[in-house]
Amino acid sequence: MVTTFEHLPNELILRCFSYFNFFELYDLFYDLNRRFHHLIRYESKLYIDLDAVSDAKRLTFYLNLNQIIATNQNYQLSIITENEHDLRILFYDNLFQDKLCNLKSLILSNVPVETIYSIIFETTAKLYEGLRHLKLLDGIKTKDKESEHDKIQKLCNNLISSKMKSLIYLHINFDPYEYHDDTPSPLDDIYLEFEELSKRGESLSQLETLIIGELCDDNDHIMSAPTIRFCSLITNLLPCVPRLETLFINSIHFMPYYNDLTKIERTTHLMIPSNLRKVTIWIDRFDGDNIEKNINIVRQFFINNNLLKMTSIKIFSIPYEEDF
Repeated sequence: MVTTFEHLPNELILRCFSYFNFFELYDLFYDLNRRFHHLIRYESKLYIDLDAVSDAKRLTFYLNLNQIIATNQNYQLSIITENEHDLRILFYDNLFQDKLCNLKSLILSNVPVETIYSIIFETTAKLYEGLRHLKLLDGIKTKDKESEHDKIQKLCNNLISSKMKSLIYLHINFDPYEYHDDTPSPLDDIYLEFEELSKRGESLSQLETLIIGELCDDNDHIMSAPTIRFCSLITNLLPCVPRLETLFINSIHFMPYYNDLTKIERTTHLMIPSNLRKVTIWIDRFDGDNIEKNINIVRQFFINNNLLKMTSIKIFSIPYEEDF
């Protein structure tokens, strides 16, 4: 009869361990006994929340983490952080430079666009080869307003391409650059055009899930900084994600490109991912827009080009700011 936690079989203990991030496992169980030490070191999935690591134990933790990664070649490593300094320790310090090639999941907040691009495409870890899940959440912005557009476009175009050989889940969200002066000014939306993708006929992504902007439910829309034009979506983006199954876009718009509407309405056969089943899109509302017409255009595009195979198509309009 099982009377203590230690009497549980390994399978149940590992299931319990899955509810802890790796620092908590390390701090609570790593040196408790030989059995737990072995399970953590060789059989646990390494889910590391760098922000949970205390300053007093940081150095010892990194040294042990380095040893664990080095001795367990089959680990499933995931990292979450909103601290650029900790991220740089892992990817630029000689201690870890050649040991993060098996990173499968990365969740980042408050990290500059430049750093994200560098650790994915320029470090010795070569994350572009094995990374499967990437979430860019709150506070993702550039260090320089003047180059904001180009750097964000460059990052997005490379994330949604065949360069990312294993990426199947991508959530991208960017904050507008803020001026640090005494003059108040509204923040500009960030427009994702994906123009470079349209020039790469052979550069196709492995993505199955794509989320642009903040996730929200049907009745509680969250205003989002990243915005994409509908014409850019259907001509630049969708043809490059042939395996896409789920698409969520927090903010899409037609204005001020009225000329595109006629072209879109006349288009009956555009490349659309054949596996696409779930689409959720919020349409920006501009003065003079025929919002019902725009909603119907979007809905009919996905229905007509997907042969009625979709299980969920949700198209919403974003209220005017004064409606709140």
